[in-house]
Amino acid sequence: MNEFLSTLLQAVATAAIPVCAAYLVQFLRRKSKQIRAQTDSLTTKELLAEVTEAVATAVTYTSQTYVDALKKSGVFDKKAQLEALQKSKDKTLALLSESAKSVLAEIYGDLDAYLETKIEAEVRAQKQRSEIITLGEPITAELSEAPDVTSVAAVTAAATAAAIAQTTAVHVNPVGDADSPVEGGVTPVI
Repeated sequence: MNEFLSTLLQAVATAAIPVCAAYLVQFLRRKSKQIRAQTDSLTTKELLAEVTEAVATAVTYTSQTYVDALKKSGVFDKKAQLEALQKSKDKTLALLSESAKSVLAEIYGDLDAYLETKIEAEVRAQKQRSEIITLGEPITAELSEAPDVTSVAAVTAAATAAAIAQTTAVHVNPVGDADSPVEGGVTPVI
């Protein structure tokens, strides 16, 4: 029963996190646009760019030095997530200049709350970038139960037939075509 509840909570959290993150990202974008519209100072814009860079660097650093190892060992729980957030926040604050900290505190009021939302948004953005599959990378997946063998075989057969049909399609050149390697011959399309 506990395993069922744990699985159910994980499923709910997995579904809710992207929705909450999307709203959070939209909020941050609107807030950033509002600040940019209110701020004509090049210095302040540079400080906001500094914050964005510091957050991205801190999140990457925390992920590489802390989170990845915990995930591999399977102990990345809620407590570890909060610790990772704190490590990212501390690293961001260490990377920021004093002027950036004071300007952010003046603009947002609560610097910690602002950094937390920026860090969460950056974590989400980095996760999305890492989930993009590019050509040449192996695709791996875990199956919780065995798939229906009949449907897998049917899909595999259809894909194989389509690949064979595509690679064995022929192109007939007209007789006397100067580009034809063999006049009037059949040349397979490669």
